[in-house]
Amino acid sequence: MRLPHKITIEGTSYFCNLEDSESYTEDSAFNLQKYDDDSLAKLPEYKYDKLPRMERRIRLLVLKSASQETSQIDCELIEADYGNSYHIPTKVSQMDDDQGLSSSKMVTKGEKLTNTVVEESNYQERKVEYEALSWCWGDGEEDYAIRIERKGAVFKRKIRKELALALHYLRYPDKKRTIWVDSICINQNDDSERNHQVQMMSRIYTRANKVCIWLGKDDNESNIAINFIKDEVLVLKNFDTICSDKKYAHKWGALMMLMQRPWFSRRWMIQEITLGQTATIHCGSATIDWNDFAVAVELFVEVENATHRLSEVMQKDEKFRHIPGWFDHVSELGASLLVQATGKVFRTQRLEAEAMHHRSITEGLHTVDPLERRSLLNLEHLVTTMFIFQTSEPRDVIYSLLAISRDASASAKDSIFSDPTSALLIRTGFSSFLEAKPFEVDYGRAYSDVCQKFVRFSVERAYDIDPVQALDILCRPWSLEPPKKKPEGSEQLETEKTETKSTVAEAKIEEDWNLCKSEDWLKWKKMMNTRGPTGNVELPLPSWVISAKLAPFGLFHHAGSVEKTGRVNADPLVGTPSDGHKNYSAAQARPLNLKAIRFRKRQFLQHYSLYVKGFIFDEVVEVTDASQNGYIPASWIELGNWKEPESEYPPDSFWRTLVADRGRDNRNPPYYFARACRESAIKGGLRSGGINTKELVNNERNSIIAEFCRRVQAVIWNRRLFKTKAGILGLGPKNVEKGDKLGIIYGCTVPVILREREKKREDVPAEKMEDFVESIRALIQRWRIILKRKAVYKEKGGKLDAEDMAARDTANARLRMMAERNHPSTEAEKKEKPNEPKEKPNGQDVRLNVLEERPRQQEKEDKHKQDERQPNGEKELGSDAEDQRLSEQKEDGSNEQKAETPIGPTHITGWNAEESEVKPADRREISDMMKNQADADEKDLFRYYHLVGDSYVHGMMDGEALRQKFYRDIPDQTLELR
Repeated sequence: MRLPHKITIEGTSYFCNLEDSESYTEDSAFNLQKYDDDSLAKLPEYKYDKLPRMERRIRLLVLKSASQETSQIDCELIEADYGNSYHIPTKVSQMDDDQGLSSSKMVTKGEKLTNTVVEESNYQERKVEYEALSWCWGDGEEDYAIRIERKGAVFKRKIRKELALALHYLRYPDKKRTIWVDSICINQNDDSERNHQVQMMSRIYTRANKVCIWLGKDDNESNIAINFIKDEVLVLKNFDTICSDKKYAHKWGALMMLMQRPWFSRRWMIQEITLGQTATIHCGSATIDWNDFAVAVELFVEVENATHRLSEVMQKDEKFRHIPGWFDHVSELGASLLVQATGKVFRTQRLEAEAMHHRSITEGLHTVDPLERRSLLNLEHLVTTMFIFQTSEPRDVIYSLLAISRDASASAKDSIFSDPTSALLIRTGFSSFLEAKPFEVDYGRAYSDVCQKFVRFSVERAYDIDPVQALDILCRPWSLEPPKKKPEGSEQLETEKTETKSTVAEAKIEEDWNLCKSEDWLKWKKMMNTRGPTGNVELPLPSWVISAKLAPFGLFHHAGSVEKTGRVNADPLVGTPSDGHKNYSAAQARPLNLKAIRFRKRQFLQHYSLYVKGFIFDEVVEVTDASQNGYIPASWIELGNWKEPESEYPPDSFWRTLVADRGRDNRNPPYYFARACRESAIKGGLRSGGINTKELVNNERNSIIAEFCRRVQAVIWNRRLFKTKAGILGLGPKNVEKGDKLGIIYGCTVPVILREREKKREDVPAEKMEDFVESIRALIQRWRIILKRKAVYKEKGGKLDAEDMAARDTANARLRMMAERNHPSTEAEKKEKPNEPKEKPNGQDVRLNVLEERPRQQEKEDKHKQDERQPNGEKELGSDAEDQRLSEQKEDGSNEQKAETPIGPTHITGWNAEESEVKPADRREISDMMKNQADADEKDLFRYYHLVGDSYVHGMMDGEALRQKFYRDIPDQTLELR
């Protein structure tokens, strides 16, 4: 009888000998089947069948039973459909495919009632119960295999090792198990299918009976951590004991290691665990309920953040004493952030009475629709605060969070929509009335285009809430590095696609606009031939798309070869997106002028441009060394004019700059910070070359100094101290240089550092030509959308089915509510209003019907707002097709454009140049102001700026720069950011 390789007793692993201990692996214990196995040589590679694009259809993996000793993994793929009234997954029969029954089929009201009765009678027979697997893909190759049965034949498919391990542990020994696995159930080589399946992620995870979380193979530490949670952490009566006794130090360390498993740093798992109803963690053969794990993490984080008791316990143990601050920033771990997110992402909207009625119909089956849960966090907040989570596909930094966002929803071209009302509003161009605006998922789109689209989306959504901070996204790190390599042959295919698109676009422009004989058109064709084809071209990311590498925290190895979360950069000065709250008001109440925002993609010149309004108020003339690890260099103290640190208190401007003039929770700093700064200089090793704030936090037993030093670290980490031409102290990114400009951008709450660059003279006309071509392309795309809407309407025979009629009524009700809320009228005004037109027959266009339901006065005001928003088509000029669609949706909305009020005599109430008597001196002053503005406008055509980053400028964070602008006659500028 052969002895086992490993025996686990009470969480401790024992090996038969040292050699086995060194070479033991889980897959060697049961010999996972590899793809190059001789027994699989004759099996063909599995090929996917196309899923119907206009149906709510998914694939499910049926995992066949087998013993633990069986190496091969046998399974089959089945299809399930959500096309029923209760959004319940049902098995697809051959009859469904033959008859073409789908959720997109148009039915009459009577037919719909009949189908509903049929669904209620047979959904129990056809419903499919499944679980969803959440696992970390990793970077490994697909060296292992599964066997897939289909119609009596057997095929093979490549999978990664981690997935092979997960399937091996999850399969039952005596029955089948149905699981949804993203990498298998979605054809990863079909971008169109990926786009549509991502749109359904919310439904897939919400409808799963359970989410199975695979953390990987078990080891000694993972077993200790899981048993520690079950047997001791959750027993609250003994909690104080295990937080202070050093014999528990290794168990807290094991829990820390479990919280840092790769799964907790994967971005997709945020929505997977948030959307799931229940979840179980699997680590090898060990399991624990997600709720139990979440409670343990909450207790861990709460105790450490409040008292740092657990770090002190680790210091008592000799094995861990050499690593200070064991649990520093534990609240920034992926596991901690995930537990926090699961409690504040959603709130259920359905009333209890409605829920009871729904449950009575479905006989207790859980069928809460994802649309009935209200998301509490917007897309910008999710993307910019979840930086600790990574993904191998850079577009997923956005796409993976759409399902749990408050103001965005995943959409794909030519697809169905889960909500009929949303579908109607999108088809008729009224998507701006939706709280969750459609965000198109397109994995075939250039990553730079996706980033530009997200920035624009965030600006427009933030503008609706507070125009003063709509451009703060320019100072928040969030983007991943663009993809560096593509699959073999994809570059040639992409070239063929872009050349085809270019040829079609050329022909269409020549046909529709008759430009083939114009000089401008010939110039553009010549430029295209010399610089390459147009199309989906990947451009370098512009400076206004901030890299996630600048995020405050990261996971990396510390002293003693321990990998844990630590600070890598200072916190963004703009803070996290929060409705109605901002840290600073550098532009005071001066809002963003949405009309002045322009995005330009110039693929021939190889850059993306963003045009914003603002002004330059100062220049950097002296820069010191960057702060490393929160260290305050001696050169900073010299530049801050602190002459005697050991005997004098620091200058007010210096210590306030070190903390960015804010204290805990971004409130005003306490006055004792000045004394704490002096104590830090005395005890922090200034004579050795600077103040070591980390040593003060870890070793100085003084909570006041520790609080001050932690705030200093959050502000100065990897930043430089500089002095401006006006003699003002400031903080900027580590790449700030002498000669950089300090500016205010309207719509951004903090000053920014800009690096000025001169344009080549020949590039200016080339930019205009490229913008002109892009505007023509956008107009053609818009016309195609209009034609498509008309075609869809004609296809219905000019009539609406019962579903669309109900959606129309809901949309009209929303419009009336918005009109009454935004423009309340008195009873006398209501009597004077003419009677509203009656509802049009079904043969009328839906969009016209919706418009006619609105009060006439409201319609006139909306038209006036649209005219204000889009003077001379400025917003669409040079935008690509998708930006044009977003602009069109913005036009159709009812959000009022908040007009900018320029500062100057021509805008003073009651001032008239012709009628007023103006003194000669005032005339000269006005003339000088106009001349300065004209000169600035002329210079702006021949320069652009690189956005270096945000900055703290002492005394300029709450509007002082605007006062200087007024008294120094500084002109407004159109700043082109690249």
